[in-house]
Formats: sequence, C-alpha cells, structure tokens
Amino acid sequence: MSKIDDNNFKDINVSENAEILENAEILEKPTLKGKIKALLGKVKELFSFVKAHWKKPPHGKYLSFKEIASYCVGGMGVHGGTVLITYVTLTYGFYIAVSLGFTNNQILWAGIISGLITILRSPIISMIVDNVQTKMGKFRHWLIWLAIPIVVCFVLLGWVPIYINAMIPRLVVFLIIFNVLQFLQGIYTLSYTTMVQVISPLEEERTQLMSVGAFIYSLGPSITTMLFPLVANLAFSYDGNSANGINHINSYKYILPVIALAFFALGILAATGTKERMVVSVKTKNRVKFLEGVKSTFSNKFFWLLNLSSSLAVMKMIVTAKQVWVYTYMMNNAFAQTIFTAILGFSNVPGMLLAPLLIKKLGKKRLVILSNLLIAVFSIPLFFIVGMPGGAAPYLIIVVFFFMTAVNAVQVVTLPAMTAQMYDYQQYKTGERLEGFLSQFGAIITSAVGLGAAFIEPSIFKVFNYNAEDRDALYNPDLLNPILKSLTGLSLASAVAAAIPIFFWDLTEKRHSDIMEILAVRAKREEGKIADDVAADLIERLENGESGIAKTLFDEMFLDESELTEERKAEMESFEESLGEEKIEEKIEE
Repeated sequence: MSKIDDNNFKDINVSENAEILENAEILEKPTLKGKIKALLGKVKELFSFVKAHWKKPPHGKYLSFKEIASYCVGGMGVHGGTVLITYVTLTYGFYIAVSLGFTNNQILWAGIISGLITILRSPIISMIVDNVQTKMGKFRHWLIWLAIPIVVCFVLLGWVPIYINAMIPRLVVFLIIFNVLQFLQGIYTLSYTTMVQVISPLEEERTQLMSVGAFIYSLGPSITTMLFPLVANLAFSYDGNSANGINHINSYKYILPVIALAFFALGILAATGTKERMVVSVKTKNRVKFLEGVKSTFSNKFFWLLNLSSSLAVMKMIVTAKQVWVYTYMMNNAFAQTIFTAILGFSNVPGMLLAPLLIKKLGKKRLVILSNLLIAVFSIPLFFIVGMPGGAAPYLIIVVFFFMTAVNAVQVVTLPAMTAQMYDYQQYKTGERLEGFLSQFGAIITSAVGLGAAFIEPSIFKVFNYNAEDRDALYNPDLLNPILKSLTGLSLASAVAAAIPIFFWDLTEKRHSDIMEILAVRAKREEGKIADDVAADLIERLENGESGIAKTLFDEMFLDESELTEERKAEMESFEESLGEEKIEEKIEE
C-alpha cells in the first residue's frame, strides 16, 4: 500500500512541477508590450550614451559624437558636390556632351588631353598638400578655401562654352574650365578622404568611422543622382528636342550650380567640426622636396601593390556604369534613372555597414580579394540575361548590378583603411607624412592606365559601328546587347586581375597597430617627454610584437584635460610611473 502511495505521490509531484514550469515559461516569455518596453529602454540608454559623449569621447576612443556627426554630415556635402563632376565629364551619348554637341572623336581626344593634364597636375597637388599647413592642420582648410571657386567653375561650364559657335574653340574653352575644376576638386577631395585617415590614431576607430561615414555621406551622391535628373527632366523636357531633360544645356546653367552651391556649403561642416590627429611631434614641420618625395614614394611596396590593384580594377565596374543605358534604351523610361539609382545606391549600404565586422573576421586583405572575385562571379549571368526575349531582361540586369555593387561596397571602407596603413607605414619608414605624394603619384599611375583604357571603349563601339552622334542608335537591341556583353567581359577580367596584387599584402592589423605606437614613442622622444634609452626600449619591445604598451601616449597627444575621464587619467599616470621606475632601475644598475 505504501508503495502505491509513493508512486501516486511521485506522479502528483511530476504533474505539479510540469504545471509550475509551464506557468513559469508563460511568465518568462516576453509579451509584445514587454519587447517594446525593452526596446525603448535600449533606445533611451543609447540616447543617454550619445548625450554623455556628444563632446567628450567614450573611454578608449578619440572621437566625440559631435565630431563624428560633423565629419559624416559634412561628407554628404563633399561627396554630393563632387559627384556632380560626372555630369560635366564628356560622356558618349549623354549629359553635357550632348547639350554642347560634341562628336565621338572630340569626346575621345578631350579624355586623352584631360588624362595628360591629370598626370602633369598631380605633382603640383602633391607639393601643395604636403607642404601647405595652417593652424587647422594639413587638410581641413582646403574644404573652406576651395568651396566657392569650385562652384564658380560649375557656373562657367554651363554659361560659357554654349555661346561659342565654332566647335573647336568651344571644346578648348570647355577643357580649360573643366581641368581647372578638376585641379581644384583634386585637392578638395583628397583633403576630405585623407582626413579620415588622420582623424584618430586608432585603426579600429577609423575603420568604424569609414563604415558609418560612408553610409551617411553616400546619401549625398544618392540625393544628387536622384535630384538632378528628376528636376532636369521635369523642367527641361520638350517634344521634338533631342537634347532633353538631363541633356539640355539649361540643366547645366540653372539646376547644377544651385545644387553645387548647397552641397559645397554643407561640406564646410566637415572642416569646422573636426580635428586632425597625426601621430607626429609638435615640433615637426613637414617640408618635402620634390625629388625626395618621389624617391620615398617609389620605395613604398604597399604603394605599388595598392596602385597596381587599382589600375587593374579600372574597368571592373564598367558595365554597371552603363545602367543609364538600361534605363533609357531598354526600359525606355527617363524617370527610371531616379528610381533605380536610389535602389542601386542602397545596395552599397550592407557592405559599408558590415565592413568593420567582416574586417575583424577576415582581415582587410582577404576581404578585398573576396570582394573582387565575387564581382567577377556575379557578372557571369549578364552574358545570358542580356538579349533575353521579353521585358524582364532590363530588370534582371539591374538585379545583377545590385549584387555587383553590393560586394564592391566593402571596398569603400577597406581600400581607404589600407591606404591609411600605407601612409602610416611611410611615416614609420621615412619619418615623413606623404599623403600628397602617395595619393597623387597613385593618380598619375591610374591616369596613365586610364589613357590606355580610354581607347578600349571607343574601339568596342567601332567594332559594332556605334556612333554617339546618332542619339537613337542604342534603342536597337542588335547594337546595344553585344556592346553590353563586351563590357561585361571587361568587368569580369578586370575584377579577377585586381585581386592578384592584394595576395602579396603582408601588413597585418596587429603590425599596423604596433607601428602606430612606435610613431607615438618617437614623437614623444622628439619632444623630450621620453628619454632616448626608455624610448629605445619601448620601440624594441613593440618591434618584437609586445602590443599595447604605449597606447596611453595617444591620450596625452590628442585629448584635452576636459576630455580625459578619471580612468584614462589613472592609466596615463600609471604609464608615466612605469617609465619613471624604469629610469630608477637603470640608475641602480649603473
């Protein structure tokens, strides 16, 4: 009897426990209201964190949220303004080339002449950027000084050449104004893109800023490429006029200058709301002689690897650049450009935002290689899609363009990050910051490659008997489809070739971090803050792979007293004490 009672007792316990557990699960399972409350709590915490660090950087960082916002929002202006040059670059069958009536040969020779001028102007930009410094630093002042001259050039391009009737003088005047614009914009763009590489001494913080910044400032070009065609097509489309909408000269006389003024004015925020934090001694005055700059540049192996890859990549996205052909000649809808440009612009977002995480998982080297190879893989379906019967082909082409653009987007973050490593490595090897020389001699190489590449596209057009003067020619699929397939082949080959040099990149994230600490030790030694023997010991330990031993020097170099938390002050004091102890130990040994 007692045995039966025991079993019953166990059954009751099991039943009760199951019921208790079930009720507990119901209680623990968050309701929709609970989820919303938790989400609002996290939003509130984030808001409080941003508010607390709006002017003071978080622990272990150097950028406040105010500075991040200034860089990113100002970048919308910088990139939104600089992308406007694509509309005044002579392009076969589109934009200002049509409105000014230039022929195929005139467009070709204009491209060659501009390419040669780019090669000649690059050393001048190098000398200016590397030798002109102000209280604002090395880069920020250019974003203020050059904004108005650039806008004036856009105004002149719309108003001056069209009133010159003879075509050769019209082309000459256009090229003079255009190349002045390119010269000014070369300094302007270099200044902004290089700022992110000196805005923080921490590579991880720079990479995160590049990721978030690229997402935010890419809105600038997205707005421009949607707004300008939309307004131009609405304002200046006339029946029976072949130079309509975005191809009409009035678009360049009225609309483009207004957009340029708005964006370049916004770009000034990137200069006034940020700081430059180069790991150099306060005593350092960068003065670089031309031949010394050239010699130092050419001895940097990472300069050659990056620029060889960039040169081979010059045509990897050439087929996606013909998206305007898909909108106009396949979809036969001028307003499709506004819609699908926005969609393709969004395709950059996942890659840019995920780049820091992917860099942590794969490293920059492997990520760039993978990105280029995926571009090649995604281009393969275009060979089969182009020329498909029915109306689905242009939409499938846009889908392929979406994926090609998406995988390429990680390089918006990785390549500038690798360029920053190249600049820091240059300083480590030679003691000089050579952003101007390294970037502009890179521009010379890519321009020289571009000169050769400039003949490839017209040669393809010639094979298929395409004449840009015939504005209706590309409506014929028997002409358009073979050209698109040929450009797809170029994209595929270029993407694969661009991956090859990166296999030889051996500057790891850890090695770069150690180099930055070595630069900080050198700077403090120059200033007399660290004794020569102590500095030599720290550098030796860093060269041997002992990371993180001198990071607090960055705090001393770049943070004001008001920006230092108690924790950071304690870390600095501890580091200084350790240096003092080393000196005492050395004296005892002596």
